[in-house]
Amino acid sequence: MFLCEILSRNLSIPNRFNKFFFKIANKLGICQKHIKAIFLGCICGFVNGPKLITQTDSPASLNSEEITSSVFLSSNASISFVVGIVGGFIWNSLTFGIFLYLTQIISSIIINKIYFDKKQSILIFNKEKTTSFFNSISNSIYSSTQTMIIICSYTIIFSLIIDLLSLYLASHLNSEIFSFIASSMEFTKGVYIATQHKNIQYSAFLTGFSVGFGGLCVAGQTFSVCEGFKLKKSLYIALKAIQGVICGLASIIFVTIYNLECTKEKLVFTEINSNYIFNSIIISIFLFFSLKLLKIFIKSHFFQKHY
Repeated sequence: MFLCEILSRNLSIPNRFNKFFFKIANKLGICQKHIKAIFLGCICGFVNGPKLITQTDSPASLNSEEITSSVFLSSNASISFVVGIVGGFIWNSLTFGIFLYLTQIISSIIINKIYFDKKQSILIFNKEKTTSFFNSISNSIYSSTQTMIIICSYTIIFSLIIDLLSLYLASHLNSEIFSFIASSMEFTKGVYIATQHKNIQYSAFLTGFSVGFGGLCVAGQTFSVCEGFKLKKSLYIALKAIQGVICGLASIIFVTIYNLECTKEKLVFTEINSNYIFNSIIISIFLFFSLKLLKIFIKSHFFQKHY
């Protein structure tokens, strides 16, 4: 997230390439003001893109369709997670990781184009204001720390909910149903739980669905960073669900054709018990306070003149 902030503040498209990129964006139905945010969001992963979009524009400058379209396009799992973890580590195939990553990007563009079905007018941008490198680092640290508190809060809470369901309800629920619930709530743990099934096709579907949908946890994070904007929350969730189904079906096809097997023995969780839940809550509280103190420290030492 910190590197994404640095790139967003210092990366600019050379003027001679502006027209070329804008024409492509125009044909794909991508808001040209947010090309950089969408690109970095797709590379760096969930929440980064929406966060950069909200930093670029004010709530009054974007209508509901513009913000929903751009946030949807920029909300994808990072290339490192999909290719390195899902493909290389879990399914022992970097090719599958690359395929799944490209599937989620292409499917998001197609869904966006079909649903919104609009073309952007060619825009002419003024030269972006530049800041010193030190100020850029300071602003990036402060901004990314704020967002990390939100991300950690949602991730830990949803992970604990999944663990509680696993501890108290998993024995009463069909394993396929529980796995689908976990995949719909938090995508990282959802991917791991998806690999525990004997049915390899179902594991493949849940893997793709988790990556494409992102889970309600990511949706909550996205809504938090987009607070104040006219984001259509129900529409965003619906479009991400469609994207998840497409990625899931594509994963089944790829895994079946290439006869892949996921790695199960490396992904065995520590047995979940009440002490585990209690310790997780204590660690969560400690983490929240630590991040809060870090935020106060950065604000007081780097932003005394601004605040």
